Amino acid sequence: MKIVNRCWVLSTRGRGWPRPASAAVGMLLWALFASGAETAMEKVRVFTTESACFEYLFTGAMNGADGQPLLAFNQRNGRTIFAKRGETLGRYRITAFESKTNRVYNPTLNAYLDEPAGRVTLTGPGNVAVILEQDRRLPWPGRVAWLVRLDNGTWWNIQEQDVFFVDNQTVAVEEIDEDGVTVTAGQDLQFIRPISSGEKNELNRLWADRKRQEQNDRELALQRRREAARPKATGTDRGASSFTYERGTHVEIRGPARFFYGSEYRFPTAFKVSPAIQSVNGQIIQQRIVVPTGFETRTYGISLTVP
Repeated sequence: MKIVNRCWVLSTRGRGWPRPASAAVGMLLWALFASGAETAMEKVRVFTTESACFEYLFTGAMNGADGQPLLAFNQRNGRTIFAKRGETLGRYRITAFESKTNRVYNPTLNAYLDEPAGRVTLTGPGNVAVILEQDRRLPWPGRVAWLVRLDNGTWWNIQEQDVFFVDNQTVAVEEIDEDGVTVTAGQDLQFIRPISSGEKNELNRLWADRKRQEQNDRELALQRRREAARPKATGTDRGASSFTYERGTHVEIRGPARFFYGSEYRFPTAFKVSPAIQSVNGQIIQQRIVVPTGFETRTYGISLTVP
């Protein structure tokens, strides 16, 4: 390891695969694997990449109930995690904590104050050590990428050493750079190339058609709800029996009076199952998250018919 601008940078990558030296090397890898049987990975493209920082930010420490320092970390997804020395933090284990302060001049108070400036050491896979300074982002692993499938528009947000699934096949992220993403799919090393302008146009058309279809489905469901609510508003019900009464020589036929007491609520009618990854005791476990994508309005209450 070496220190550059007070940030720890790895001199070797996590899985030992060499970084592609240029776009030509990456395209050569892609061409070699694309010559085999067609797989789902051949439908995956790199939509974009950008610079990124380490997944966790060390924000401070406090005294726990047992007297041991309780360390606070902000995860990249916005979640706050509290852990102690010796406990795990994702793929890493907290191996050391150094409590210290920096003397900083406060012009408002015209005085010097002691501000906390702790340091945490994490040990990851392959005994790789990562040092986090309090309230300072660590610019490592360097880049994140967004992958997309051309056939159905599925998205992935990844960083190096992440694991995700494509058609129940485990895919491990090895390297991310501006030329593309190198992954291990099953037992094979593959290169995912950037999306072309033509593929991006086709993907935009796919998303536009899907959005238009969803809008049509919502309008149709709204129209059906309005048609179903119309008999209630007029006080008529085709399925209800009618009664008659005579007033002189004139006969009137009326429907029974109906009253509804209750409320409406939104009920999910369509769902989407998305894959998710969870690390438990160092093992990668695939989970599925069910997300509702369609709703309809239903009523709950009592309907009274008065003869």
